[in-house]
Parts: sequence; structure tokens; C-alpha cells
Amino acid sequence: MKSMAQLARLPAAMLLMTSVASAQATAELNRRVTDESGAILPGVTVPATQGDTGLPVEERRAVFIAGDDGEAKRTVARLIEEIGFAAVDTGPLGEGGRRQQVGTPVYNRELNARQAAEVLAAG
Repeated sequence: MKSMAQLARLPAAMLLMTSVASAQATAELNRRVTDESGAILPGVTVPATQGDTGLPVEERRAVFIAGDDGEAKRTVARLIEEIGFAAVDTGPLGEGGRRQQVGTPVYNRELNARQAAEVLAAG
């Protein structure tokens, strides 16, 4: 059974993952949605996700994670991979968080997991 401390750290790890993911890939698509007759359907929302790309994990877009709780990071990494991205662990929160900040080689770049690993190894 998970301890309260472990459960308390999971939301922080997920928040970090969410902020990183949204910083890397934000877009707005504006299109008309019509039915088969061509009539416009007002107010329709069409969600877009990465989904199952069929790509191997190393070719999927990287989402960087960092944290001090290994179990929480594994949980977040699994969630990232389930929605079609690749989790790239940059290390403990102190070090890994710094590796993701503004001005670093990985900040706000669209990298796949293989490219991210290469950039992190070089940096």
C-alpha cells in the first residue's frame, strides 16, 4: 500500500508533467464542422490528442519529467506513454528541473525521445 507521502508527491509530479507538456505543444485549430449535408454544426468541440501513433517510444515526442520519488515518476511516465508521448527523465527534481529551464538545450523544443536523450547527454 502506498504511503501518504508517496501519494502526496504524485500530484506534484503530474503538475510538473502537465506544465511541461503544455509548454511544448500548444495549438489551436479553427475549422468549420459540418454534417453529411454540409450544414454547419455550431458549438462542436473536437478533441485532438497524440493518441496511438504506431511509433516506437524512441520516435515519439518527448515530455520531460523530473522528480525525487521513483514510483511517482514511473506512474507519470506510464501515463505519458499511454497518451502517445515518450517520457524522458531528466533526473531528481533539483538537477532535472534545472535541465528543463528556459535557456537550456531542451527547453521548448520539439524533440523525440531519441533526440532528447542525445541533447541531454551532450549537455
